[in-house]
Amino acid sequence: MRQCKYYDICRLTDEADPGAGLCILHSHSTKKNAEVFNQAFARHREQNGRNFSHMVFPGDVDFQGTPFTREVSFHNVKFTAQVNFAKATFAEAVDFTDAISAEVADFGNTAFSKRADFREARFEGSASFLSIIFSGDADFYAVEFLGEVLFDHATFSQTAIFSFAKFTQQADFVGANFAQNATFEGAKFAGRVDFDLASFMANSSFRWAEFLSTATFQMTLFKGTSADFMSSSFRDRAVFAARVNEGGKVHIFSGVDVDFSFVIVDPPDVLSFIEADMRRCELMYTDLRKIQLAGVIWPRIPHRLVTYIPRIRGRIGVYDEIFHSRSEPDYPWDLIERLYRELKQNYEDRRDYERAGDFHYGEKEMRRSNPATPLGLRFWLTLYRFAGGYGERYLPPLIWSAVLLVLSAIGYIAFGLRLKSEQGGAFLALTSIWDWLLTFNYSLRVMTFLRPDDLVPVGCAKLINTVQSLFGPVFLGLFGLALRQRLKR
Repeated sequence: MRQCKYYDICRLTDEADPGAGLCILHSHSTKKNAEVFNQAFARHREQNGRNFSHMVFPGDVDFQGTPFTREVSFHNVKFTAQVNFAKATFAEAVDFTDAISAEVADFGNTAFSKRADFREARFEGSASFLSIIFSGDADFYAVEFLGEVLFDHATFSQTAIFSFAKFTQQADFVGANFAQNATFEGAKFAGRVDFDLASFMANSSFRWAEFLSTATFQMTLFKGTSADFMSSSFRDRAVFAARVNEGGKVHIFSGVDVDFSFVIVDPPDVLSFIEADMRRCELMYTDLRKIQLAGVIWPRIPHRLVTYIPRIRGRIGVYDEIFHSRSEPDYPWDLIERLYRELKQNYEDRRDYERAGDFHYGEKEMRRSNPATPLGLRFWLTLYRFAGGYGERYLPPLIWSAVLLVLSAIGYIAFGLRLKSEQGGAFLALTSIWDWLLTFNYSLRVMTFLRPDDLVPVGCAKLINTVQSLFGPVFLGLFGLALRQRLKR
């Protein structure tokens, strides 16, 4: 008899499976005797203890409550039936890389004191990690979960890696606590995924993740510096919502840098942000036309010049406009304009015209400020901005109307305004209060096309009359347009 192919692990011969050159512990034969295997495995644990690499367990395996005091390896192990590690404790690092679990795998309430490595493991049945504690790094890189997987109330004290992991059915992370960096880069969620009440206490990355079915981040708490969903795909209903704690309601993403750029939303209406804090959220290249936005907090874009006192706090906008410095030679004017246009359409479709107006303002600001915009168009947009806030601000045209009314009245009485008469009436006097009232009444009627015929301007006052007749209705029209935008149903 020859030595087993894995003799350095088991110290056995290939008596059990000479054709494959494997011992009873490592043989893949479906006919191997479970009782003989258990006896050999017990001796192996006594003599070698911590290395179970490449072994194939023929029946149910029960490690419930087992204390593993030394570093242990289950590398490339295959559990052909149910395996139970519930309440087991691992004092040192443990290696489950390339392991295969063919049926139910239970790691509920298991405690890992050091690194737990599950890279490229495969769980063909359901897997339970309920209330599991990872005191060290937890590495689930490229793990395949073909059945339901539960990480409810799991604790990840160090880095949690789920990069390129595949979740074929339901994946629950309800109440999970991620104390350090959590990355789901490239992960694929083909079933329902639930992060309800989960807590991300440090940087979190879902970059390139694919959510192919329902994803719930309702009441999920992100307390790190960033949450990265860049280039993720949402193919079914996905909800990001606020949470409630003892201190009151906390908007999701509050105080966190969030990246939702290049995100694929297909169908375009499956993504919802309910009471989310978007003040530090990048949205570049993401289609925002149909996503649900309820109770969202947007950043305030300060005005470069404090022109409109009631709007001194600035308009609402998108973080991308703030994130990119306008001094950059490749500032993405067109892309940010597109974001504003899509958000304007979104809010208009939901009849939230006030916020839609702010996004319309941002859209025009990007067009006006873009160096690629033709000079002529930029000139007219600048006039449109100062005259009426792009049709969205009712106070500027009202102020301009009042200024035009007063200045025109002063011009009329200063340059000549007389009572109409066949022989030529008397001129209105600067010293008469009644004549001033008549002048203001005349100025108001000129602005409103009421065709005053009781007073006649002379000299330079005729030029004032022409200018007022042209610009007065324009300012009043802009005022009416802005007011309608704010009050329409």
